[in-house]
Amino acid sequence: MYIKDTNSIVYELIDYPEFLENFYNDDKKARNDLDKSQLKIFEEGLNADELTDLIASDDYSSDERIVFIRAIENKITNESAKILAENFQKNHNVEPELLLSICELLSKYQNQEVYDLFLKYISDDAINDDSVQNIIIDYFNNYE
Repeated sequence: MYIKDTNSIVYELIDYPEFLENFYNDDKKARNDLDKSQLKIFEEGLNADELTDLIASDDYSSDERIVFIRAIENKITNESAKILAENFQKNHNVEPELLLSICELLSKYQNQEVYDLFLKYISDDAINDDSVQNIIIDYFNNYE
């Protein structure tokens, strides 16, 4: 929900006088409020296709793309999962935080594109993250 504040519209979670000061002083509540606000804005304002395009784009940082991944969790379709898997299949330099988020998201979809992506990842000796490896192993163990 947005609040009309004089000449601007502000998301309600960050509409308090000390927000900016708290945010720049690394206050945990202010940072969490901003993260929640961004997530809600993307969830409410973008559909699965738009979020898929943003996640696949190299124009955004890994942190931004992780927010998009969180926003698409309840909207993603099998087709969106295929598109993302194909995109990440071509992308060779995926940062560890983004890799974990994308694997968590795609592990819910049993299709050839996700299977191929996870096969690539599990075969890649560069993946040293136990969490990612466990997600992929569970995926293959439960693949029907």
